[in-house]
Amino acid sequence: METINIKNCVGYLWYSDKAKPEIYNNRELTLDLSDTSTSFIVEGYLYDKDNKKSHSIRYLDGQYFTKEFDTNKSSGDIIVYKGHKELQDTENYYHPRFEQRWVEIEDPNCENMPASKPGALVFIGF
Repeated sequence: METINIKNCVGYLWYSDKAKPEIYNNRELTLDLSDTSTSFIVEGYLYDKDNKKSHSIRYLDGQYFTKEFDTNKSSGDIIVYKGHKELQDTENYYHPRFEQRWVEIEDPNCENMPASKPGALVFIGF
């Protein structure tokens, strides 16, 4: 399985047995996804500020699906969402920021001219 090591981590991990996500705001994180404890990560978005890498984690049907994105070359629109009501700690209410990436395709509805369609939605911090 995969291990994620981030020295300067921003993001959150929402475990199956917790009512609120665990928030990381400039903290160190070592995450072993082969851990077979009773809880699992339902959803996780992590951003490595030092290496400019974004990690998306989902758990579905007994296995983790992870995706890593390089954010050195920003190529999309920045979207800031109102965070879930539980996405807060005692001092802050966090608003997740994402980069909407676009994919260029030939569209038969546009006489096969290039058209952009939404691609990955990449977490880039709070």
